Amino acid sequence: KEKQPLEYPSAGSTFKRPPGYYAGKLIEEAGLKGYSIGGAKVSEKHSGFIINTGNAT
Repeated sequence: KEKQPLEYPSAGSTFKRPPGYYAGKLIEEAGLKGYSIGGAKVSEKHSGFIINTGNAT
């Protein structure tokens, strides 16, 4: 749990894991870790989570 972004609301681990890969690693390699739109943000702690930093709907 220390690797999960529990300090913000989220839907949990959001992405399906492609065979042989980890979605979080692919998201990091694409440069999207920490990317946000409005209040929705790819977690900097675990990029497989989309977190709500306050006003995402």
